Amino acid sequence: MNPVRLRAGRSELRLLPAAGGRIIACTLAAPDGTLQQILQPYPEQHADLDRWAKGGIYPLVPYNGRIRDARLRHADRDWALTPHAGSPHTLHGIAQRRPWQLLACDASRASLVYMHAADTHWPWAFEATMDVALDPGRVRIALTLRNTGNADMPGGVGLHPYFVHRADNQVRFDAGPDWPFDADYLPREPAADGRHRRPWTVGAADFAAGEVTHFIADWSGTLDIRSAQARPVRLLASGAMDQLVIHRPANAPHVCIEPVSHLPDGFNLHARGATGTGTRILAPGAQLQGQLDIVLE
Repeated sequence: MNPVRLRAGRSELRLLPAAGGRIIACTLAAPDGTLQQILQPYPEQHADLDRWAKGGIYPLVPYNGRIRDARLRHADRDWALTPHAGSPHTLHGIAQRRPWQLLACDASRASLVYMHAADTHWPWAFEATMDVALDPGRVRIALTLRNTGNADMPGGVGLHPYFVHRADNQVRFDAGPDWPFDADYLPREPAADGRHRRPWTVGAADFAAGEVTHFIADWSGTLDIRSAQARPVRLLASGAMDQLVIHRPANAPHVCIEPVSHLPDGFNLHARGATGTGTRILAPGAQLQGQLDIVLE
């Protein structure tokens, strides 16, 4: 697999379309010229996309997280899906485990597409496109999901970055409640009186204590990563990406900060009457779009 290399000034980004549309590395230049590695790199030669390496950014299409017991409730019936290897549940959709095609590319821009035919992983046809634009100090990623089948389908978009973690990281944002979850990282509905935005800080003490995992509703779309060891990084999400997942295994060199359109297993929670899951139902021809800017300040 040969990477696609984008450059803008001294900033550089590399893509592997055949490896699930992954961004495998990104270095940005701050306004003062400082170069900073933003992502934990993804190894170019890692070929097993069912057991992917922890690095880079990959697209979450047509859903993120797990679907409980690989069974999806939609349109008054249960749909049996193919579980993820070694698990009773599914995980993170199918598009990041399939090759994408490079539609267009110039020095600092690239457009990719994945066309899905209905199968046991996802029983509805769809098209996903991802546009990546690199500027000095910023990368913009726009992700679009379109229902190309002839029936309604649930659908979601998201991105799964592995940011470089530093011991004194402070992650700050405004958002709604933290959904409780079980041992399989499957959320349950939060308390009805907890649906209000508030300032959040996930800091050094939280990360030092062990694994950090949050499934967060009603995110404002702005998030700051601050460390005395590095330049600040700001995330700016728009469109459908109004939910947030934060996950860092204990002692990991990365922290995953994932802008998404719905909660894990949100489609099933929605079918059971839960509100605030972010679930969208796409009619034939309808599309869902989200965008993320990663800015080095």
